[in-house]
Amino acid sequence: MSAIAGHKAEVKLGDGGSPVEQFTVIAGLQLAEVEIRHRGIELTEVTQGAMAGLRAGQGRAQLRLVLEGLADDGAVHAALQSHALAGDTPNLQVTTDNGEEYQGAFRLERYQRRAERGAVQRVQMVWLSAGAVSYS
Repeated sequence: MSAIAGHKAEVKLGDGGSPVEQFTVIAGLQLAEVEIRHRGIELTEVTQGAMAGLRAGQGRAQLRLVLEGLADDGAVHAALQSHALAGDTPNLQVTTDNGEEYQGAFRLERYQRRAERGAVQRVQMVWLSAGAVSYS
């Protein structure tokens, strides 16, 4: 398999509004990594001998998105830092340049920024799903 660079992605945060939630663009970054983890529920029966089994169709799935790039909006940095410190789970919408879209509640697991030049800063965000995520 040949190496493929990450896709450009538009990242939007939801305002939590009801009945219709509004999403605001917070950054245009590179979607560097998409990871889907499934944690199964172990089921061990005496009839299986020494082998452990997993319950079919049960367990927990989690989506992890890693986004990175350059950003220069101080208000966005403040909002992201606030989400990271609070540990809350805002709705996030990530749309890539090839049309893939992920949407759901996410927790900002890691937010890192480093100075580049002037107001421009290099950022990396790691978001973990905190519930159901739609993919299209």
